[in-house]
Amino acid sequence: MLKQIKKLALVLLVSSNLFALSEGVEYNVLENPIPNSDNSLTEIWSYQCSHCYLHHNHNTLGLIKEQLKDLDIRLMMVKTWGKFGQEMANLLAYAHYQDEKNKISLIDKNSLYDKISSVYFVEMFKNKSTWNNNPDEFYKSGLSILGISKKKLESFLQSPEGKYLLSSTDIANEIANTYGTPTFIVNGKYVINLAHAKSPQMLIDMINELSKK
Repeated sequence: MLKQIKKLALVLLVSSNLFALSEGVEYNVLENPIPNSDNSLTEIWSYQCSHCYLHHNHNTLGLIKEQLKDLDIRLMMVKTWGKFGQEMANLLAYAHYQDEKNKISLIDKNSLYDKISSVYFVEMFKNKSTWNNNPDEFYKSGLSILGISKKKLESFLQSPEGKYLLSSTDIANEIANTYGTPTFIVNGKYVINLAHAKSPQMLIDMINELSKK
């Protein structure tokens, strides 16, 4: 009986240390945390990032949500990288507003946010589109999905809601310049080192462990 107790204690000790994460190894701490981000996971991404495209196609955030149901999943796109980053951010701000109003998660495949992300990822990486270096050409697909005119989009961006949603993702630019994209941040401050996430399940376990800190 004593041997069994000792064996069980060893198993519990090993299990508890499987995901004993170390700062500077499996994760880093943001100098400027994302405000109001308790119990959350934020992905910093860019529509021009091939690894972001892979995570989008593999539904990484959806898989995380399946196991960590109480975690608030958020998305912030970097709007200062490359051509049309600001235009993409403008489209996503309107999509975000409408999805929230309709109580649809941004990671839901039926959300406007997800549909716009999907279309521009395909345009970027499959169709190799340059949109003729014309912002109006870039806007066409997004405005069609949103079902609005450019004038209506511009009006929304001048509204308090539009200004707030755009400014709320400004911090993504600073984070991406330091950590790149995609970047997964737990509770607004713990940046996961993806090199140590050898599988989707390991990533989920790391997120779960950091969410308890």
